[in-house]
Amino acid sequence: MVIRSKNLAPDFNRFLRAIKYQIPDRVPLAEVHVDKSVKEAYLGKKILKPADEVEFWYQAGYDYIPVVPEVEFKKEGKDVVATTAQQKQEEKNWADEKQGAIIDEEDFNNFEWPDADKIDYANFIEVSNSLPKGMKIIGRYGYIFTHVWELMGFEHFAISLSENIELVEKLFNKMGEIIYRIYKDMAELKDVKGLWYNDDLAYTEGLLINPKYYREYLFPWIKKIGEICKDKEMPFIMHSDGDISLVLEDIIDCGVTAIHPIEPKAMDILELRDKVKGRLGLIGNIDLGETLTRGTPEKVEKEVREKIDKLGRAGGYCVGSSNSIPDYVPLKNYQSMLDAVMQYGVIDK
Repeated sequence: MVIRSKNLAPDFNRFLRAIKYQIPDRVPLAEVHVDKSVKEAYLGKKILKPADEVEFWYQAGYDYIPVVPEVEFKKEGKDVVATTAQQKQEEKNWADEKQGAIIDEEDFNNFEWPDADKIDYANFIEVSNSLPKGMKIIGRYGYIFTHVWELMGFEHFAISLSENIELVEKLFNKMGEIIYRIYKDMAELKDVKGLWYNDDLAYTEGLLINPKYYREYLFPWIKKIGEICKDKEMPFIMHSDGDISLVLEDIIDCGVTAIHPIEPKAMDILELRDKVKGRLGLIGNIDLGETLTRGTPEKVEKEVREKIDKLGRAGGYCVGSSNSIPDYVPLKNYQSMLDAVMQYGVIDK
């Protein structure tokens, strides 16, 4: 294991400099999610409280910790959407592809929507109380588009885009109001110095729906979140799987300052850099489909070093996976990515 020297201690400004195309002292690590089992294997102990989470992100070499609020979506006592975004990934819940909880206006009116005044941010406070010097919190949520289609079921959602756009619009507005409020509240919490918006808008070959619907119903809400970040002078990071090339300019117009995770099969990161250099920081791109999962530690080290040499030394890039670190990533491969950043990512000025 590569041991960090004192001058490579956590420094959120390092992350900020990198995504602004300034030269950091080291190429930063950045991840939106690491599976609990991987974190526990890395630490060699159970993660039982927020302080344990902080310990992981600190020991692994990150300059921040992503924190997710507790948000519930229920109907008649039955969960129809994962209780939290964290659980959504941990439990691998799958949405109904045909019909969901909201089919018509009556379902919409009867749905038990979360009370924005009762959302729990206690974990933010506990994390803040355990933060080492130099580390900050990035508030993470998102899913306006995802929650809309999950609540309707994707097939019914797609049909409704043509046959019942009024219901779709009502759902987008309702979800937008709730989630905008979440971001507004997170931005006010102690040690929150960035916001991260997650929403999968595409698959490998392109967008999931016609971009006109994103522009009409989704991006205005993301832009409102971007205005929060602009007012607070904090970074606004967006995660979407797949090829989002057709809406990159829209995303930049929303105030997004960095994009994640840039799947290798979906977008060429070098071509992307040429298009957005100086306007949009790049995070991720270490191949989850092959290198991190089925490769060797040596292959991981080689890919990380190549990304650092081609992208990181001029600023504008943070090393991370091309999605997240799920439970099927071998610890030795994840460790190799972390170590390679510490070994090769230092930038001589």
